[in-house]
Amino acid sequence: MVDILEYLSKYLEETNFFNDQKKLDTMYYLMQGLTYREIAEKIEKHISYVQRVMEFLRTHELLLWGRWAPNVYKIGMKKSIAFLNWEDRDIPMRDNPDYETYVQHVQAEETRVCVVYTYPKEEESRIKGDPGEPITPFYYTHTRFTVPFFKKIDLVKEFFDVLDSVDNDEKVLTGTPSFEEKSYTDPITVYICRYGELLPELSPGILTDKLEQDFRDHKEVEINYSKVRDTLNKMKEEEVIYPKNALYLKSLSYQSALIKTETKEIYRILGTFNQFNMLTQLAMTRDREVYYLWVQYPFHQFSEVMEIFDELDPDHRTYVCTKSIDSDTICYKWSLERFSGSRASD
Repeated sequence: MVDILEYLSKYLEETNFFNDQKKLDTMYYLMQGLTYREIAEKIEKHISYVQRVMEFLRTHELLLWGRWAPNVYKIGMKKSIAFLNWEDRDIPMRDNPDYETYVQHVQAEETRVCVVYTYPKEEESRIKGDPGEPITPFYYTHTRFTVPFFKKIDLVKEFFDVLDSVDNDEKVLTGTPSFEEKSYTDPITVYICRYGELLPELSPGILTDKLEQDFRDHKEVEINYSKVRDTLNKMKEEEVIYPKNALYLKSLSYQSALIKTETKEIYRILGTFNQFNMLTQLAMTRDREVYYLWVQYPFHQFSEVMEIFDELDPDHRTYVCTKSIDSDTICYKWSLERFSGSRASD
């Protein structure tokens, strides 16, 4: 473990990025969905500084996609998770390509394929095979990284020393997990949800340009700057979209695991892991005390993270993420087809 830490510490010194607290603070604000201008004001730097930080993260493959995620239950969709046996094929047969937003090899007692489905609620019966267990979207915490980036500590001892002092408060998440359904199924809203998953900056001007191209052959969908701005603001206010922590630290020798756990203190657990430069997110199940918790942690601390969960919940189930197969945005064209069909029938 010491050799790994020495190598990583040397790598971080050479880049100088992860030893600069100002850059780590910029990462923190980026993952809260703030605009470049808002971040620049907070850190008292020029917008170009924020843009360089974002470019560094993308260039070094430390960032996945956009900075916003949709609460699909508010746009007439549902989400579920399944663990499938696909006979250890390297690239499994894709039975439901339109609905698979995440596909990953995971290791428990044996290799499984973890699939997250996202689909229009009217199309649930179209899923071939096991549709999985209903879950909310994954909601993110936003770790405020501190230097030194890698902590040379007894993680188990430090974790439980800190745990009781951390509030068990859902405010650790930027958003409120819920199965509550609403029907913002107009195509502008649904398409903005998709762009939130793709774009580094979600501004009315950029979205107006994108949507004008998307709907150039569909005059029944009215696009203008004011309408897009108002729709975007309403979506943020009503948490149709919420800030996403898109950091992905595999190239820094981080590993990911998905843990299914039963607890009454999920927010305290999330907040405690965050204090050790780890990334966490969670999805609720229909049982309000059972969660899927996603953790990104330095690889050398794997055994300690597992020891922590053994003590927190002896009956937890861990799926270590071993190989990413595919990921995709939500399907979205159905909203335009449904809107155009309803207009035609009027």
